[in-house]
Amino acid sequence: MNNTGIIDLFTRHKVAANLVMIMMILSGLWASTRINTQLDPSVEWPVVIINANWPGASAEDVEQLIVVPVEQQVRTVIGLQQMYSTSTQGSANIRLEFMFDTDLSKALETVSDRVAQIRNLPGDMEPMVVRRGMSYEPIASLIVAGGSSVSELVPLVRRFERELYTAGVDRIEFSGLPEEEMAIQVGSRDLLAMNTTLDALAGEVRYRSMDVPAGVVARSQGEMQLRGLDQRRGINEFERMEIQNPQTGELIRLGDVAQVEKRAKAGQPLLSKDGSPAIEMNLYRVTNSDALLSARILQQWMDQTQPQLPDGVTVETYQEVWVLLKEQLEVIASNAWSGLVLVVLTLFVFLNTRTAAWVTVGIPVSFLFATMLYYYVFGGSINILALITFIMALGIVVDDAIVVGEDAVSLHEQGLSPDEAASGAAKRMFMPVMTSSLTTLAAFVPLLITGGEMGAVIQTMPMVLFCVIVASLVECFIVLPAHLKHSFKQMGRKPKSKFRQKFDAAFFGFRDRYYKPVLNLALARPGTTLLTAIGCVVLAFSLVIGGRVGVNFVLGMSLQMLEANVSFTMDATEEQRREFMRHLEQSMQQTDSENGNVNINGYYVRENVARINQENKSGAQFGSMRVEYAWEDVYQVAPQEFVNAWQQRVVRPPYVEQVLLEVRGGANGGAPDISLVLRGDDINTLKQASEELQAALSNYEGVSNVFDNLPYGRDQMIFNLTAQGQALGVTTASLGQQLRAAYYGNRVQIFNQNNSELEVMVMLPDDERDHIASLGQFPVRTPQGEVVPLRQVAHLSTRRGIDVINHNNGSMSVMVSASVDSQVNNAERVLASVRETVLPQINQRYGLSSDVGGNNLRNQQLLETMQMGGMLTLVFIYLILAWSFSSYVWPLAVLTAIPLGLTGAIAGHWVMGVDLGMMSMLAFFALTGVVVNDSIVLVSFLRRELEAGKALVDAVSSAALSRFRAVCLTSLTTVAGLSPLMFEQFSLAIYMVPIAITLVFGLAFATLLVLLVVPALIVMIERIKNRLGRLKTATQAQVFEPSKEGL
Repeated sequence: MNNTGIIDLFTRHKVAANLVMIMMILSGLWASTRINTQLDPSVEWPVVIINANWPGASAEDVEQLIVVPVEQQVRTVIGLQQMYSTSTQGSANIRLEFMFDTDLSKALETVSDRVAQIRNLPGDMEPMVVRRGMSYEPIASLIVAGGSSVSELVPLVRRFERELYTAGVDRIEFSGLPEEEMAIQVGSRDLLAMNTTLDALAGEVRYRSMDVPAGVVARSQGEMQLRGLDQRRGINEFERMEIQNPQTGELIRLGDVAQVEKRAKAGQPLLSKDGSPAIEMNLYRVTNSDALLSARILQQWMDQTQPQLPDGVTVETYQEVWVLLKEQLEVIASNAWSGLVLVVLTLFVFLNTRTAAWVTVGIPVSFLFATMLYYYVFGGSINILALITFIMALGIVVDDAIVVGEDAVSLHEQGLSPDEAASGAAKRMFMPVMTSSLTTLAAFVPLLITGGEMGAVIQTMPMVLFCVIVASLVECFIVLPAHLKHSFKQMGRKPKSKFRQKFDAAFFGFRDRYYKPVLNLALARPGTTLLTAIGCVVLAFSLVIGGRVGVNFVLGMSLQMLEANVSFTMDATEEQRREFMRHLEQSMQQTDSENGNVNINGYYVRENVARINQENKSGAQFGSMRVEYAWEDVYQVAPQEFVNAWQQRVVRPPYVEQVLLEVRGGANGGAPDISLVLRGDDINTLKQASEELQAALSNYEGVSNVFDNLPYGRDQMIFNLTAQGQALGVTTASLGQQLRAAYYGNRVQIFNQNNSELEVMVMLPDDERDHIASLGQFPVRTPQGEVVPLRQVAHLSTRRGIDVINHNNGSMSVMVSASVDSQVNNAERVLASVRETVLPQINQRYGLSSDVGGNNLRNQQLLETMQMGGMLTLVFIYLILAWSFSSYVWPLAVLTAIPLGLTGAIAGHWVMGVDLGMMSMLAFFALTGVVVNDSIVLVSFLRRELEAGKALVDAVSSAALSRFRAVCLTSLTTVAGLSPLMFEQFSLAIYMVPIAITLVFGLAFATLLVLLVVPALIVMIERIKNRLGRLKTATQAQVFEPSKEGL
């Protein structure tokens, strides 16, 4: 059956439309109870991760001996797009990012095969792990505190871990949970006395402590397993182990020559809260799971666990990331209700009560049905981007219903019957509305075609729009006509109310007295009208070029944290360090209590780690404190003000070198505003160039917190063989092996104990390893069996080391980052200036290459995607309009509405004092489709007037006047619905405000000019066509006459 028949059928049937509406509502309610809620759209990134561990090795050794060979093997894997690596002390992480359409299973297999082919890796490194990159999102963090020592908390948190995994948490990471080792410490004197080395002694322990399966015996007598059970697991068991003394050949107990202890590994972070030991549990979920469900799971577990906690032990939640989603939902919901009220009021002002009521009912019905389609067809989730798209789609739903409803009212007022008016309006508006829907989709589809990774994220928007458009079409052409028919029947031929009469008289009087003369002037001077519009476009873009409207890309939001990082002097005692960290706690609590005691959600103190000058530091001389700050609707003072007040209370004693209190998180997750990557072949050259670039950035006004990711590391002790050492046959490899066994330790075995791995290490005692003076006395065994001190076989020297070495696509790299105060300067403007003036000189001077990195690289990729998508959008819209209008030139008049809409959007950002951002640009695509829609309806009526035989100018004027109310109403309802968001001050509205400004100002300005510029352009185009036609006819006539005379 054709579309016309379907419309007639549902219009005339008594209950069919209501049944469809009920099904739409029920299906939407069903989907709303099942659809997942998430922060971000679920995207499976095509990433392969390679992890390598070489305990005790320096970052330089890891980079040269592991990372470089691996990168050379995998850099030619098909589909590889980006390759990053980080080499640190004892480990390396290599990240391979593939093209988005790559078969990741095959890529993973290929990478694994390539890595297995490498033959020159260090023999004593651990096996490399090649795995698929998994995406997790945080749920919350738990701080378990209490007791007299952290060892009392370990069984408790292990129990919590099992319970939370059983409840449905996908991943748990610990901080402050000590990794333990069984340390077997043998002094140099004992080694000399036994005439042995640590390597030999470690081998002795290794082979005397193991369980050995030996097969099956006595098969004919019931079959018994044969096993050797000599694995030692406790301190006493290792102390009683008998080993052979190489010097005498007799057996001695290991405890007679070694100190055996089970202890925490050195240098690990130790957490505390209110002076009590603490352990942090970070809970995660897979990205495609439900954020709110995970939050409920955690809350139920907390409700069950809190009453059962031992005395003195507390469990507190903080950094509950799901709250971020909840707060954003509340912001959207509150503004949605305000917007809906304004939309309804606008509808009731412009339309009669019954028509306005049914158009209003269509809004929630359409959104419910769209939710069902989005969930059932696309498997979508409710996330921030989806919610933003639903907001942008409000105008589509309202516009479609208004176009049909307003035309039906007009037909009914002209004397048509309720059936004829309702179905006739639906039929007349079907093609314009369908064309408008296609152009709206055409605005986003190119982003999918060209987007790659970005398209995978953005695809949520066209999916939601498609569902909303389908739902809106069903509501407008299946449900609404029947309701309009019944409304008209109920109204009968009753006279209009006094309010309606007065309002209509005032509105149409305004149209005839003010709009009509201006329209006639525009039609009489179309060239002047076009130039005026072009002038507006130029002025708007000059606001951006001149810097009056800034550009600031914000694509993320994280919970705000306060951080305190402390550096102590080397002679500070453990008690002094802990006393000062307690002072930081108390001063923070006092600051909070003086400001309402509502500003802090949670905190903890960490020993042995800190972040000083953007460099991660570890060691006994460092300490830090992390504080979760409350939301702005809860706190009484802003985070920075709190930090300033806290700073005034802190008293720094002489043994504290540095105290840094700062705010982290917020927009873009607290990431730097500027990130630039330098690539080269020499680490020292890169560091020198980085320091020069940092100095140049610091000279810009408003730029602060400048740092790089190539920190100077610990001093290194370098050994080189002496002539005597070479004569004795000592090699660098053998000497390194002995030193490594002594100072890092020789791992004898690993076994599981209490749900964790326990390493058994044979090493020198701590007092020998921790004092540099004993290094020269270290006993070295020569190939001949002699034992000589280290200073006889090697020279020792020191140099400054590098703790972290980064690679970018196979080249050594350093990233320089900085923050920009948006009140003083603009990050994009600073970045453009640095890339134009500073970077070329640095690159030329040091022989480097450079590029943007971090968020700037992501922004650049998005801009490139949008530029290509924008060009394709114009092409697609033109093709749709050309098909709909059956004309090649009329679509050009409609397309002029697009830059007019952008003009209003830019002007709106200037008026509201808001920078253009990525959400503004995404809203431009939505604005493109919405702005074109008004022009389509106008042109469709113009064609009817021309087909009726009217002259061009009269037809254009008549069409514009007849659609004046509909165009104004569609624009006003969209503006009314989004205007509350435009004035939202809550920080979480950082996504929504630019969208609201873009659509409100863009649509308002474009509507004003669409009613004038598009009609004028159509007149201009038709006049040009007529002149060209007359010129062509005259030319043909001139050619024909001479040929005729020749005959």
